[in-house]
This record gives sequence, structure tokens and C-alpha cells, in this order.
Amino acid sequence: ALFNPPGQHALDYLHKRGYADDTLRRAGVGFAPNAFDTLMRSVRARGLSERALLDAGLASQSEKSRSPYDRFRNRITFPITNLSGNVVGFGARAISSEDEPKYLNSPETDVYHKSKVLYGLYMAREAIRRQSRAFVVEGYLDWLTMFEGGIENVVAVSGTALTIDQGKLLARFCDRITLVYDSDLAGQRATLRGIEVAFNAGLRVDVATLPEGEDPDSLIRNHGREAFAKAVDSAPTVLEYRIERARAESGGLDFLTREKLAKEFAELAAQIDDATRRAAFVSEAAGLIDIPESQIRSLMGRSKGPSRPASSRPAEPEVILREEEFLRVLMEDPEYVEKARSLVQQEDFHDELLRRMYQRLLDASAEGRRIQSPTDLNAPPEEMTRWARLLVHSVEAKHCERIFNDVVGQFQKRRLHARVGDIKRAMAQAQRAGDTEAVERLMNEWKQLTTAGES
Repeated sequence: ALFNPPGQHALDYLHKRGYADDTLRRAGVGFAPNAFDTLMRSVRARGLSERALLDAGLASQSEKSRSPYDRFRNRITFPITNLSGNVVGFGARAISSEDEPKYLNSPETDVYHKSKVLYGLYMAREAIRRQSRAFVVEGYLDWLTMFEGGIENVVAVSGTALTIDQGKLLARFCDRITLVYDSDLAGQRATLRGIEVAFNAGLRVDVATLPEGEDPDSLIRNHGREAFAKAVDSAPTVLEYRIERARAESGGLDFLTREKLAKEFAELAAQIDDATRRAAFVSEAAGLIDIPESQIRSLMGRSKGPSRPASSRPAEPEVILREEEFLRVLMEDPEYVEKARSLVQQEDFHDELLRRMYQRLLDASAEGRRIQSPTDLNAPPEEMTRWARLLVHSVEAKHCERIFNDVVGQFQKRRLHARVGDIKRAMAQAQRAGDTEAVERLMNEWKQLTTAGES
């Protein structure tokens, strides 16, 4: 319908964005008219099964009448193919600001598994094989803009982070990928996930850093292919990217930041099978963060083995040190204990022993006792060593308020993120159950929490 009268406004929209008809036809881009029964009428006229459309996710069923209706309406459609060129699903983009969500994809079906398919790979596979390199972008229009610009070794992940199955798929055609994600926070998180996946698949990976507020589509349209080429040609390696991100997040490369990077690099190095490549990676990583190679190698021994869920992983050493420092501030001035009583919960601490120690400080303050030595706490032997270590290191009074506020802020942020995660899981469950009232209520709560987190 894209090249017929019903699709004229969609075609005009695509022409304004610079896409040629030949590119649109090659990519199979189409249009779903703004009607509930266009596809259904066509199916009935051909005597085809309505059930097949429902199973394929091209039609949905009305809860009231139980009648099927077109899932995609007034949307530009992008066919998603497997490696044989067979269409297994669709992505669809709204062209009206009134239509939500902006992107609507086919649901998981017997033939379409989102985590195992890469948009555009069927058309790009030969170019990727020739160059032994693939650009990985987030969305359909990013892919289409690059393809239009003559960059054909590109695939899209359809708005999700790169998965292990997708990484293994790319490894069949190339040995290097360049992640070209949006510069926003979500894009940065997807980049970190993509790095891990690439290493797991045995791929070399670098990261194209785009200007603030740009994605591949907008960068090429607004500034030309040359601007994109400059961004990817100067793409930092994984090591350089992570170091720059860590420097930006912490304001420098202090010893705690370098310790965190060393652990992260060790985990990546442990996934490199080739001994020569692994040794070169460790050597470069150690040099960039100015630590001995032996330290990364010792950490590698601890990082091997199957990954565990986030909830069961031990806390990062710097997190524990920060929480110990927080307790030391409370011991320095009883006023901070009373401030913490209303702001900090026992569960905020990662370490079970620190939770008990925090409660002991609250109890002592409530009883009017000042802690000057471990014996003042009547603590069991397992705590005494920890208390003694805390008391050895004093905290200057001028730093107490900053440390207190920083750690309280971290606690509150973790609580916020945990609640957001709970809401997302509840929303998914409510959507599966068709409970629209619960979905709306949870969505409102999610918006309030994310707004609070940004303020």
C-alpha cells in the first residue's frame, strides 16, 4: 500500500527524510492503512485462515466481540526476515504523533524470536562478510538511513540490547562489530550490554561515540555521511570507551574507579578464548589504568564460571568500602545517626554484617551511648574486628556531610531503581493478563518515580 493512494502520506513522509523509492522497495518497506479491517478483508477474499494471522501477530482479537482486527494501522512497516530471506515478523512505526507507541513490533511466535533475529542481516550479510565488520544500530530508520547512504554492512537490534544469540549470529559473518547506539542513558546501557555479548561471542568490538542528542539517522541526515564516517573512524576501543565513561561518571580515575575497571576488564578478558588476544588485551588494559598485569590476571581467576543473577552477586568492593565509611561518619557525630534513622534502612546495606552494625549504632544512640571503642558496643566476636578496623581510620569533620549525603543518595537511588524494576515486572504481568486498569495505575507510578529520579 505504500506506493498506492492510501499510502501517499506515508511515502511523502519517507521522501522528506531523504529515502529513495529504490531503497524503500529493496528493503520491502510498506504501509498499513488506517483501518481495522484492511488486512482481514484481503485474507477473507482469498479464503485464507484468520487463525493464521492471529498466530502470526498480524491481527489481534477484540475482547468484546472476539472478532479479529488488523494489529498494524496507519504505520510504516518494516519486514523482518530470517537468514533465508523469509519474512518472520514486522516492525511498524507510527507517522502520527497521536499514535502510541511510536514503534510496534510483531509478538514472539513459532517462527519469530526477537532475541535470535537481526533486522537487515539478510540484505547485509555479504557486505558484512566482505568487510568482516558490522555496524550495529538500534532502530529500523537508523538502518535504512545508513543503507540509503551506501553503508550496507549494518544490522539493527530493533530497540533491544544485543543478545548472545545475535552476537553468535554476527560471528558467522565477521570478527568485528562497531556499536552505534544513541548517546542517551538507555543507549549507554545497551552499549555496555553489547560489549559483554560481543566478547562472549568472540568478536572484537569498538564503540562509535555520537554527538550529544544524535543517533545514526539524525547524524547522517543533518550532517552527512562524512560526519558519520568521522564518528566511526575515531570509534574508541572497548577499553578506551569504558575508561572515558568511568572518568565522566566519577570525575577522574581515582583508585576505587581503577579497581572497578580492573574487575570489569578481568571479566571481559576471561571470555577471550585466544591466548594471544587475551594477553594483548590484559597488557593494554593494565597500561591504560596504570596497574600491574598480575592484578587483572588474579581477578580473572575469580571471574570464570557461569554468571549469576544480579541479586546473588557479591557487592563491588568499593561499595562495601563506601558503606563502611558511612558508618564511620555516624560514629564520628551522633547527630548523623539520628538523621540516618529516618533516611536509611537496614536493607540498604549490601553486607549483612554492616546491616547489623548499623542497627547497633541506632540502638546505642537511642540509649544515649557514645561509641568510642569496640567494647562500648557489646558486639559479638565476628563484629569486633570490623569495628576495630573502622575506628582505626578517622574521617575529617569537613568531609562528613559530603560522605553522608553521597551515600544516602546512593541508597535512595538503589531503592528507586529496585521499585522501578518491580513495577516493570508487574506491568508485564498485568499486560499478559489484560488488566488495563492495573497497567495504567502502574504506568502512572512508574512516571512519578522516573520523574523523581531525574530531579
